[in-house]
Amino acid sequence: MKKPQSGNPQSGLTTAEMVVYPMVVTVLVGVAFGFYHNSRIDGALSAAVDLGLEQQPIIEEYFNTCLLYTSDAADE
Repeated sequence: MKKPQSGNPQSGLTTAEMVVYPMVVTVLVGVAFGFYHNSRIDGALSAAVDLGLEQQPIIEEYFNTCLLYTSDAADE
C-alpha cells in the first residue's frame, strides 16, 4: 500500500507550466499575426496584378520601342 504524501501540497504553477503556457500563447499570437499579414499580402498582390493588366498596353509599347532602338543600333 502507498503512503500518503506528506510534503507540501503544490500551490501555483510548476516550472514546466510557467514555460509552456507563455510559449503556447506566443505561438497562437504568431499564427494569428501570420494569417493577418497573409491576407494583406494577398490583397496587395491582387492589386498589383490588376494594375499590371491595366497598364499592359503601355508596357508592351515601351518594350517594343526599346527593342526597335536596340535593333537599329545593332544594324549600324
